[in-house]
Amino acid sequence: MTRYTLGIRIDNILTDMIELILTAEYLSKEKKLPQLQEFSKKLDILKYFINILWKMKAIPNNKYIIISDQLGHIGRMLGKWLKSFSS
Repeated sequence: MTRYTLGIRIDNILTDMIELILTAEYLSKEKKLPQLQEFSKKLDILKYFINILWKMKAIPNNKYIIISDQLGHIGRMLGKWLKSFSS
């Protein structure tokens, strides 16, 4: 997979994630859970692709650390949100 192809895929995933989270905000509780689960799946895919870019040396270490930290923060927030559905 080339950096260009991976970059386009990452852009598409980010756009999908924005759409999912904005849509979930307006859904009823029972319809929100599937949206958030799909967002979680996309987040995991995004983390994986960012890791590939870093291993390909397409992004420098300092940017990878910042991106990874932010994605981890998003994941923790999402985890709390998802956990609220099981209570």
